[in-house]
Amino acid sequence: MCIRDRTMMVSLLFVPGSVLSNYMFEQKSLRAGVLLVGLFNLLGTGSRLAIDKIGYPSLVIGQFFIGLATPVIINGTTKLTGDWFSPASRGIFTTISLTANQVGIILGYAVPGLIVNTNELDKKVIEQQMFKLNLIFTIICLVAFILAIFLFRSKPPSPPSLSAAQRETKTFWESFKRSLLNKEYVLHLGAYALNSASFNGFSGVLSQLIRPFGYGDADAGSIGVILNFSGLLGMVLVMPLASRPSSLRFGAISMGIIIVSGFLAWQRIIAMNLKLAMFVAVFFVGFCFGGVWPLSAELASEVNYPISEDFSFGMMGALGNFLGIVQFGILSHLLGTGDYHGSNRAFITITVFLVISFILFLVNKYPLRRLKAESGQNEDSTKSVA
Repeated sequence: MCIRDRTMMVSLLFVPGSVLSNYMFEQKSLRAGVLLVGLFNLLGTGSRLAIDKIGYPSLVIGQFFIGLATPVIINGTTKLTGDWFSPASRGIFTTISLTANQVGIILGYAVPGLIVNTNELDKKVIEQQMFKLNLIFTIICLVAFILAIFLFRSKPPSPPSLSAAQRETKTFWESFKRSLLNKEYVLHLGAYALNSASFNGFSGVLSQLIRPFGYGDADAGSIGVILNFSGLLGMVLVMPLASRPSSLRFGAISMGIIIVSGFLAWQRIIAMNLKLAMFVAVFFVGFCFGGVWPLSAELASEVNYPISEDFSFGMMGALGNFLGIVQFGILSHLLGTGDYHGSNRAFITITVFLVISFILFLVNKYPLRRLKAESGQNEDSTKSVA
C-alpha cells in the first residue's frame, strides 16, 4: 500500500471516525475515546505483522483501524484542552497537542527509511526488515495503550473554567443540527475546510503540478519536506495568538493573506525557474497553512459554544478531508494532459479554493461565545454578534 493509498484511506475514514469520536467523547468519556484510539492503533500496527502470512490484506486491515483512530485522537485534542486547562493556557496546549500529532506524522515518514532499505533486492531481507519495523511500532503502541489504561483520567477533580462546567452534552445529530443553525460556525467551517482541502490537494499532486515546468520528483520531495517542517514551525509560533481569543481572528486572516499571496507568487516563480525563490515562497505558504490549524481549532470552539470542542473541530476535519478528496480528483483530471496548460488550470483551481476560504475568514465576525461564558455572560449559539 503506497503512501497515496494510505492517505486516501485516512481521508475516507475521517467522516465515520468523527462520528465515532463524538459518540465516545460525549456519550461515554474522554478516557473511553483515548482507550479506543490505543486499541485501534495496537490492532492496526499488530495486523501488519501478518504481512508475510496474508500479504496486502494485512496492510488494508491495519490502515483501516489506524484510519478510524486518526480523527478520534485529533478531535480529542480540543476536548482534552477544554476539559483540563484554564482559559489562559487552553490555546497553548491545543497547539502543543496538534503539533505533537504533526511531529508523529513526520517521524512516521522518516523512521521507516532508517530500518527498511528500499534498494534491497532480496525479498526475504525486505520482509524481515518490514517485520522489524512493524514490531517496533506495535511495541510502542502497546506501551502507550498500557500507560493510558493505568494513568489517563477523563476529567480533573473540578472543572478548570465556567465554560467547561456549563458545556452541553448532546448526541451527534443534535450537535449537527444546532451547528448548522450557527451562521458564524458554518462560515468558519467552510473557510477551514477549503483551506485544508487546498493543502491536501496541493500536496497530493505536487509532482505532476511542477513537472511541466522542468522540475522532477526530487524537487517535489524537497518542497514536501519544506511544507511539513515550515507548517510545524508555524504551529509552534502561533501559540501566543492561539492563547488569546481576541487575537484568533486577526491571526487567521493574516495567515490567509500570506497563503493566497505566497501561493500566487509561487506560481509565477515556478514558471521563471527560480528554484531558491520557489523554496522560500513555499516555506511561507507552509508556515501559514500550519499556523491556521490551531487558530481554527480555537475559533471553532469559541463560535460554536456550548457545542463540544471535539464536535466543532471534528466537523471541520471531516469536511476538509472530504473536500480534499474532491479537489484531488479535480486536480488529477486537470493534470492528466501532463502539459503546461493542465498545470495552470490546476493552479487556478487551488487559488480559487484559497481565495474563497480567505473571504469566508474575512467576513466572519467570530463572536467569542466561550470567552463570554467564562465571564458569566450567556448568549445563544445561533445568535450573530456584531
